[in-house]
Parts: sequence; C-alpha cells; structure tokens
Amino acid sequence: MNLIIVTLTASILLMVIIGGMVVLLWRCLYIAGPDEILVFSGRGSVLPDGRQLGYRLIQGGGRGVRIPLLDQVQRMSLAPIPVEVALLKVLARNGETISLHANATVGVSRDPVRIHHAIERFLSHPENIHEAARQCLSAAFRDVIAASTLEEIRQDRERFISLVEVSAADDLDRMGLIVDTLDIRGP
Repeated sequence: MNLIIVTLTASILLMVIIGGMVVLLWRCLYIAGPDEILVFSGRGSVLPDGRQLGYRLIQGGGRGVRIPLLDQVQRMSLAPIPVEVALLKVLARNGETISLHANATVGVSRDPVRIHHAIERFLSHPENIHEAARQCLSAAFRDVIAASTLEEIRQDRERFISLVEVSAADDLDRMGLIVDTLDIRGP
C-alpha cells in the first residue's frame, strides 16, 4: 500500500514538473512572423565581421527562446510603410518653381548589414521610420529638382524618379531603410 502511494505521489509530482517545464517553454518560445524580426536584448551576439552586438535577432519564420531574467524580446515590423511627400514651390535649375506630390513605400532593409542600422535607430520608436523616410525623400527631391529643369522632369519621369532614389539611397542605407516604390504626381 505504501509503495502505491509513493509511486502515485512521484507520478503526480513528475507530471507537475513536466507540465511546469512545458508551460515555461511555451511562455519563453518566440516565433517571428514572416514580416517581422525579433530582437533578443541581454545576451549579445557576434557578427561575421567580428563586431559584437548587445542583442541577437531572429528574422521571419525563425524562433528563439527567451531566458527569463536575462533576455528581453522586442518585435520590429518589416511591413512596408506608406510615405507621402508634398513639395510646394521648389526652385528648379532654370529659376522656375515646381510643386509635386510623391507617394513612396519604404521599409526596413532585410540586408544583414543594414538591418542593424534600423534596429539601432528605430527599435524603441518604430513610429519614427515614417518621418525619417519622409524627410530623407523630401531632401532628395529638392536636390534633384534643383539640378533639373521643369521640362527635363516632365520629359523623363522615370529618370527623375531614378535620380531621386539614388540621391536618397545613402541616407536611407545609414538608417537601414529601403524604398520599395516611388511614384510622383505633379509638374
């Protein structure tokens, strides 16, 4: 009789321990969606170029386990963000003023090097991506318009858009962002 009680008690205790471990694992397992990254802060990682980071990241579809008290997990969306740029009375090369509206779609770069720039700048405040991209694109439009005439812009819109993308590329790269689409309405 004592053996049955001890065996039953040990079995119940073992089930409680296994159940607790499953619940703990369930609460600590994080899976990244297809359009997001997970950033595990606390324990660092080393990049292939030897740089040490204070975080490790898991990209779309990957999974990681958060160690309680050591790691903190934040999600960052890789979904495209619509950005509207409105420029009024920008001075062109020949002295004419140009007004135009542009619609762009920007997002966090999935490039293994550039994604770290976006994490460092926007992880805590992802809402700032929109404004940073809008300002960068506005500056690129102003630069290209200042070097062009109204007639050049009207004749070859694709070239104009390409020049704007090239002009904005360096600044966007430093922020870890890319332009997916860019379309203008105007002159």
